[in-house]
Amino acid sequence: NAAQAPQQIFSSLQRGKYPKLSSGAVGWLVRGRMIRLGAYGDPAMVPFDVWRDLVAHARGWTGYTHQWREPYCDQRLRGLIMASADSVADRDAAQALGWRTFRVKSSNAPVLAGEIVCPASEEQGKRLTCEQWGACNGGGWRQIIDLRKMSIVIDAHGGPSTMRVLAKMLD
Repeated sequence: NAAQAPQQIFSSLQRGKYPKLSSGAVGWLVRGRMIRLGAYGDPAMVPFDVWRDLVAHARGWTGYTHQWREPYCDQRLRGLIMASADSVADRDAAQALGWRTFRVKSSNAPVLAGEIVCPASEEQGKRLTCEQWGACNGGGWRQIIDLRKMSIVIDAHGGPSTMRVLAKMLD
């Protein structure tokens, strides 16, 4: 049961089942790999220094947070992850704070200035994978074209229940 996993892991941690390792000691796990920060949870819940030390060993990373406007969110994360934006107002507010954004839009809504459609999306024909694209981090894509200031946009997608919720949010 995936819903019980976080509690089990936390309980095991409290009982000393996991050794405490330095970032250098765990660096070998991610060395040369692309990683997703917060693959199972919001990366803003992890101290900035942990992520900074981990990504120092990775080939690249992606990450998004919905917590960007919360007072407990370490704003230094702007250099590592993107702000998830569920509306144009969210996008504008996050960008005013210095965040790059990953915005979900309805299929008929326009792509705004400073945005690029995700090439791993259905609407772009899945031309690249997230690993190949590698732009969804705080610093942006560091390839041939300087897109470090561009934000990403994608059409809403998911199963029927997800789409019902998104339709209400995006209208």
